[in-house]
Amino acid sequence: MRFPLPTRVLTGSILCLVLLAGCDLFGANDGSVSLQTEQDTYAVAIDSKQNSNQVQGSLSYALANASLQSVAFSKCGEGAFPPPKLQFKDDGTWTDAYEQFYILIKCPDQEVMPQDTYRGAFELRVPVDDWVPHTVEGTYRMAWTVRVSGNSRSVYSDPFTLTVE
Repeated sequence: MRFPLPTRVLTGSILCLVLLAGCDLFGANDGSVSLQTEQDTYAVAIDSKQNSNQVQGSLSYALANASLQSVAFSKCGEGAFPPPKLQFKDDGTWTDAYEQFYILIKCPDQEVMPQDTYRGAFELRVPVDDWVPHTVEGTYRMAWTVRVSGNSRSVYSDPFTLTVE
């Protein structure tokens, strides 16, 4: 039995919509990307050598790509890429812990393939005078802008605690 043309077009359109919806159900379009810290609490130090008073520490993280698309971020040589931002929680609002400075140059992208994880460490070396919160100890998170299939997307870690050792 042969269906008339309008029925075939409608059936084909419905099939395409179902397939597109199915791709979204399986994570092809949702950009399931997460930023995870590897500890609930990190200890940092206040280094007062050479009158610089710096907050210093290393915060390990993982950028997990559970989608079916690649995720990219700029990278300028080993360890020289814009790290995630560090934000602190102040009266229920997330605010940058300090102003980060980057030299704007064209860099090759680091790509995280689908179903893969990128691991790194946020090396914290910030003068105390540049620190926005009144105290270093408190609740923080990491925030990072990455590209998922060419579109910018911000991802955030779960909150964690910074303590001074």
